[in-house]
Order: sequence, then C-alpha cells, then structure tokens
Amino acid sequence: MDQISTLSEKTGLSRGETQSALDAVTMIIRRVKPSLTNTEFHHDTRFDALGIDSLHLITILFEIEEYFGISIVDRNLDDVVSVGEACETVCRLVAEKRLAEGRA
Repeated sequence: MDQISTLSEKTGLSRGETQSALDAVTMIIRRVKPSLTNTEFHHDTRFDALGIDSLHLITILFEIEEYFGISIVDRNLDDVVSVGEACETVCRLVAEKRLAEGRA
C-alpha cells in the first residue's frame, strides 16, 4: 500500500483529499522557502535536511493552519519534523475538525 493510501485509511479522509493535503503542504513549503521550488519531497524528507530553520518552520505551520483552518502550533509542533509528518498532522486535524463539526 502506498503512503497516500495508508494515510487516507488512517485518517478516514479520501485518497483525493489526502493527496490534496500533501500538495498544499508542499506548495506552502515552496512558497515560504522559494529555494526549494525544484526540490522533490518524500514522506520522510526532514525539514532540517531541507535547510528549514525554526523560523521557516513556524511560518510554514502558520500558513498551513490558515490554509486548512486548523491549529497545529498549539498542539502538535513536536510531531512535525518531516514533510510526511506535516501531511499526516494536517490530515488528522482536518478529520478531527470534520468530526467536531458533525460532517464525518
């Protein structure tokens, strides 16, 4: 099973929603750090390996929060050290938000 399918199954989001979340996360990373525009990201690509310092990471997380209408910084900052963990956190929080809103 590929990573998108695994994450989709884990969070209850559709495969398309999970892929869209990954696409949005990578778009935000590239917008915050334009030098990564042509960089290929993998699930296990660590932010520190990309040269993303703590200031860039906070900016990325705030932009992700705004884009998805979720709150990462207050609850899950230590869980986000790679592109895959960022996507996983986003998918989990989006799924939780839907459940809380009664749209599951």
